[in-house]
Amino acid sequence: MNWRKRIVVDPEVLLGKPIIKGTRISVEFVIDLLARGRTAEQILKEYDHLAIEDVQACLAYAGDLIRKEKSDSLAAHNSRVTVEPAVCGGRPCIRDTRIEIAVILDGLAEGLTFEEIIDHYPQLTREDILAALAYAADSAHEICGTAQPRLES
Repeated sequence: MNWRKRIVVDPEVLLGKPIIKGTRISVEFVIDLLARGRTAEQILKEYDHLAIEDVQACLAYAGDLIRKEKSDSLAAHNSRVTVEPAVCGGRPCIRDTRIEIAVILDGLAEGLTFEEIIDHYPQLTREDILAALAYAADSAHEICGTAQPRLES
């Protein structure tokens, strides 16, 4: 998914946060909704001017963002995510696997369901996918200067 056609940064809108083109809806807001368990369908119903491709673009953007990140500062807030220099080049992964957070986000961005991702990676659980989304949301908050890492319940 090429997010560049749907995600823009305009210094005049939301202090320059990445947003869905033509809206005031930020990438971090959409990822945060997904991380809190909302489905893409629920988001589209509530924000009926959005398309599924907008949600997928947010996920793809977050995947690219995380792919470039090699910081373990956010992993400390998420017991399912780890960042270790000797594993996957120091990119964030689901703990005890070599499954990168960015790979999970890429699957979601391509329209795969949680179940389809779990079928492909049987060692993952629904909670792992939600943890990947939570990590992406926290990462987006940190990049956008609104860092508010969530505590696991």
